[in-house]
Amino acid sequence: MKKAHAHVARSEQNRYEHLDFLGKMASHNLRSPMAGMRMIFSLMDSVENPEQKVEMLEHLKEGSDVLFEMIEDLSQLLLDYSETVKPFETIHLKECFEKVLSTIEQQGNISKINLSTDLENPGSIQYSSYFIEAILTELISNAIESKRTDAPLEIMVQSCIEGGWVSIKIMDNGIGIDPSIPHEQLFKMYKSYKSEPDREHKGNGLFRVKNMVEILGGKVHLESKNNQGTTVTVQLYQL
Repeated sequence: MKKAHAHVARSEQNRYEHLDFLGKMASHNLRSPMAGMRMIFSLMDSVENPEQKVEMLEHLKEGSDVLFEMIEDLSQLLLDYSETVKPFETIHLKECFEKVLSTIEQQGNISKINLSTDLENPGSIQYSSYFIEAILTELISNAIESKRTDAPLEIMVQSCIEGGWVSIKIMDNGIGIDPSIPHEQLFKMYKSYKSEPDREHKGNGLFRVKNMVEILGGKVHLESKNNQGTTVTVQLYQL
């Protein structure tokens, strides 16, 4: 009973902190593209050179694209919060995994990936299916993107009970993450963490995973080494 009360208190505190952070982040991040667009609008009437006007319009388009993406990202995060008021349901992890895998397969070729599972202990959990599917989709997709050029990619998805926590682990042998990045920085919004700089990453995946887990009272931990792979442990709740 004490664990249940502590879990509820932790989830409520996490929601307050995350919403406070989102509000400050939205205010800060949206100001930059808006300020740039306002400056361009104020200068356009004084510019007579057609080429300069075309260039300014291009900058306006870039600014509006950035603004739209930010609003979309924030909207997705706020939609996640709407799931917290829904009751938990019984999730059979193998079925959930197969559903997620089917979605990922439709988005690209994963035929050359050795993907294995150990989803027996526990085989089912009480949680939000929306969150579990989103978490698995994001972390498995990240693992697929981490494939090295010198070795076949291996991904293992495991459910386990550790220290009284019901957890899901996603392990890969991919390119890993730059070890110089502090652990807390890995989960920041718009932060790319891959070891290979030529790969483009929006940098929101781990942030959203952390947000979804923590607002329900859980924890996320990541361990990684360059060219040796990454393990993400999602601790959902305590028994």
